[in-house]
Amino acid sequence: MNFYYTNTHGDIEKYGSSEGIKVCPKRNKPYRQYREEQMPGCRDKEEDKCPYCREVVETSMSYDYHNYPLTDEEIEAYYNSKNNK
Repeated sequence: MNFYYTNTHGDIEKYGSSEGIKVCPKRNKPYRQYREEQMPGCRDKEEDKCPYCREVVETSMSYDYHNYPLTDEEIEAYYNSKNNK
């Protein structure tokens, strides 16, 4: 579901979201994170938890976190891409 708001200039904009790979600081294991901006006035404190060990990586009053473990192939591809840079 998409949510929209009116910015300070009167333009309608979509709330932001992003997807990327993060690494658990405790296990040093990468995971996929989808992050969505929370609607103003409806904000709750959300925890960014590692999907493997459930360790809280960070908290936010601005974003909702959806974290997923990577497959073994995705983990290998992640580390190979880091080693080739």
